[in-house]
Amino acid sequence: MNLLEQDKRAFLGQLDIAVRSHLMVLPSLPIGDVLKSGKWSKTATVLNIRKNRRFDFVLYHRRKMEVCCVINLIPYNTKSS
Repeated sequence: MNLLEQDKRAFLGQLDIAVRSHLMVLPSLPIGDVLKSGKWSKTATVLNIRKNRRFDFVLYHRRKMEVCCVINLIPYNTKSS
């Protein structure tokens, strides 16, 4: 993800304001770094994703030190497949 893209930068700013008291927003993390290795193949199959891809944003719980949510944005004016 290119953080210089205006839409993604604006989304990151608003998301951070909304969740900052409890969560951290980490941009552009590799999927393989976010998912536990033991669950990787099963999760990848269900989500139809490749290990070399990246999540646009990862919400990470500040106190529990665990991933709460991942976000992938769909570019404007495109259809998801």
